[in-house]
Amino acid sequence: MVDLISNVLTSINTNNVTPLLNNAEKILGGRQLRIVLINIIDWLKLEYKREIQGKPSKPLQLVAKYDWCNNIKTLVESDDIFAKTFSINENGLYYNKNLDNKTLSETRKISYEGYRPPEFLTGKKE
Repeated sequence: MVDLISNVLTSINTNNVTPLLNNAEKILGGRQLRIVLINIIDWLKLEYKREIQGKPSKPLQLVAKYDWCNNIKTLVESDDIFAKTFSINENGLYYNKNLDNKTLSETRKISYEGYRPPEFLTGKKE
């Protein structure tokens, strides 16, 4: 999981898909993959905040009317790397049950520290 998320962060931050994610790009296309990856990282960042606050983990809610949610389902169902890392249930996207707590914690932390989306700046009115 750590290797996958490191590749996800590299792909997002450089806007270049890493070789590990080539199959995922073939499945979804570059733009749709980027949207999916950003949503997964945003969820993992929130999971890190929950963890350090001692709050329980929650799945990433997937709502069928949103393309990115359907694309996450497609990716987990069609790509071995994502299938080994995540699972889909009635509540949404969650971690594969075979992952240990240490790996989950490390992954949440690198997600939190590794992705800082650019802030949108607005012009000051004087």
